Amino acid sequence: MDAGKKIGQLLHERGMSMRSLARRSGIDAATISRLVKGERRPTLHHLKEIAACFDIPVRFFVEEEEQSLSFSEEVSHLLPDGHVSMETVEHYLKVCQKGAATVEGRHKVMSEFLPKLEQIAGQGSFINRLKLFYQRFSDRKGTKQELVLMGGVLLYFIMPYDAIPDYLFPIGYLDDALAAQLVARKLSDE
Repeated sequence: MDAGKKIGQLLHERGMSMRSLARRSGIDAATISRLVKGERRPTLHHLKEIAACFDIPVRFFVEEEEQSLSFSEEVSHLLPDGHVSMETVEHYLKVCQKGAATVEGRHKVMSEFLPKLEQIAGQGSFINRLKLFYQRFSDRKGTKQELVLMGGVLLYFIMPYDAIPDYLFPIGYLDDALAAQLVARKLSDE
């Protein structure tokens, strides 16, 4: 079942109107109607706001879809040449590293990393690596270059739109895992 149908099902089950959901979520009622009818795909913002209104995790909207996602259908139209390259990931990572070197970037990592981690409820070596980077980054343990590398990958993880947008759960985090691996290698080389 797609996200729009799930929104419709939740509205029905909870006896809530689209207008009521619109007031609670801040999303236009016409947009909610198009989402439910399948005339529009929800953005990550839509899913976050609607999930908050129903007090459910965002992943509820994409759990069943993840089994049927076709990488070529869902992702290739988002990328200029139809595939994710190492160069694309490295490009986004460099942009994030520049951001991590700023006060604003550091603040973004410190305020948004843990909520994002909680939101996706992930586990495994990729998440453990990010947690380690976050701990070192927040404690400022490392050289300036190491902190920029770690902060950059943490920003990469936080940002919903990178080489593969995060709303394409779970494939949306493959590039984040690759970015974390690149940074781990760079840190081990230094």
